[in-house]
Amino acid sequence: MTLPDGDETRTILKELIADWHAGQADGVSMRVRDSESVGVVVFALTAHVFSLADAALRLYEAGLGPAAMPLIRQALECGYTAVWVERSGAEAARALMHEQTRNQQNTLKEFVTAGFPENPEAMASVQATLDALSPSASESGRRFEERCSEMVSGGGIYAMYRVASSTSHASTSIIDLYLHPVDVTEANPLGLAASDAPQSTESEAWLGCLLAMAVHAGLAWSRLDATHQQRTRLKALARRLGVAAEAQQTVAGFQRTTARDRAARRRRRDAIRKPRD
Repeated sequence: MTLPDGDETRTILKELIADWHAGQADGVSMRVRDSESVGVVVFALTAHVFSLADAALRLYEAGLGPAAMPLIRQALECGYTAVWVERSGAEAARALMHEQTRNQQNTLKEFVTAGFPENPEAMASVQATLDALSPSASESGRRFEERCSEMVSGGGIYAMYRVASSTSHASTSIIDLYLHPVDVTEANPLGLAASDAPQSTESEAWLGCLLAMAVHAGLAWSRLDATHQQRTRLKALARRLGVAAEAQQTVAGFQRTTARDRAARRRRRDAIRKPRD
């Protein structure tokens, strides 16, 4: 991947963010492929990538680069999940919805465990949604790592995601941001000093990664956008950055997509055969 310098990266990101908002000013026009859920999921995830990019840029410009890392990490996850859903189809969108509903169920159970009153109606609603989304939805795609493994360039994306994760959780990487080396003295045998502000060690290259992800997600949406608002600009940027204008599945990704689709056909066939009360 070949990145422009920091100033140009910021300029391009700002232009893409402005173009994105301008393109949606008159509403969203979506092509339906397999299911409306594909377009809805890809649009929402792409919109969030541009929102996160806007926020991260503002933090960088305020000298708060380290605080932008969780936003960049989420942009990587949202952006490449949009790519995965667009490429893998309706059952991938279904898998994503299944995972979200499963998390909602676990959250409700945790509230009950913590002593909050149980909400039978909410639990029943979540369970009904899970039942409606099963069985094919849960077979793969539960974790971001799995989604990345289904795409040809996913390994590199996941590696960047893991690096960004190091300062997105309560870890010793966070502690390192607030310490800096000083001369060892009798009063300071560790040779470390603390600061109340994080060291600005985050590389401008992370903004380049953010730009690449905006291009990835934007192109995924452009293949579903009936107006193709940003497509020409995004394809030109993809060529310049050296990223694929259209993501390709790995062999494993193709096999998992086929398995999900096969399970979906079985589910629909069984629903037709199921006797009515």
